[in-house]
Amino acid sequence: MEKYLTTGEFASLCGVKKDTIFYYDEIGLLKPDSIAENGYRYYSIDQVMTFQIITTLKSVGMSLKEILNYSSKQNTKEFLDLLKKKRDALIETQRRLADTREFVDNTIEIIEASLPVNLGEISLQQCDEEYMVITETPSLDDMNDESYWLKIEELTDYCNQNKLGNVFPIGEIVLRKNFEQNVFRSDYYCSKPIRKIAGSNVWRKPAGTYAILYHRGSYKTLVSAYQKMKDYIEKNNLTIKGDLYEQDQLYLFSKSKPNDYLMKISIAVE
Repeated sequence: MEKYLTTGEFASLCGVKKDTIFYYDEIGLLKPDSIAENGYRYYSIDQVMTFQIITTLKSVGMSLKEILNYSSKQNTKEFLDLLKKKRDALIETQRRLADTREFVDNTIEIIEASLPVNLGEISLQQCDEEYMVITETPSLDDMNDESYWLKIEELTDYCNQNKLGNVFPIGEIVLRKNFEQNVFRSDYYCSKPIRKIAGSNVWRKPAGTYAILYHRGSYKTLVSAYQKMKDYIEKNNLTIKGDLYEQDQLYLFSKSKPNDYLMKISIAVE
């Protein structure tokens, strides 16, 4: 003999209040399996699965009206197409959440690495490989606020199109050949994507030994920081092995006070 459940038992087994079961009955979404002469509603064990299906469909963004519409039509092909669309939307939501998690993790990493640093001191550290999205800086003749923001828009568009996360904070790259000639003007603006990607706008910062300097001040003071790095390399008989990188740290907390910017300057040496 099949076991029937009262509305209360059925609601308890489904993990909801009885009002939810009553409402589903009222709109015709989940009718009781049988109704006694005294008006009591009874549900079968099999209907628990039906309720779970409804709950799952709601969790992927389907409204009760949509679910009722498709269940009443009994159109399996049309219902399957809708499920596939909802699945694709769910996959996209999961991707965005994963990107957000990666961005938060990267921000935590930057902050934790920045808090204990000794400002103004240069140290040698082993660094892992990194990837950056880049755009060339404007020419000297075209350098102004408008040209700067146009370049940042290029970075932003590329990151958005490739779903690479927030473009800020912005960093800079000075090519090795220019740094060696004491030309400290940046050659590229760069942004760290939330995941590794290949492309014409992607720059690989190789793993290796880097001279690291944490510098606090406005961007106008970067030239003196670069010169300090150059002097350190020459004084310690080190050889420059790569380009120079400047990456903003703690950007969110200092953007309203330009003289308080914290920047990480690094260059590969041996």
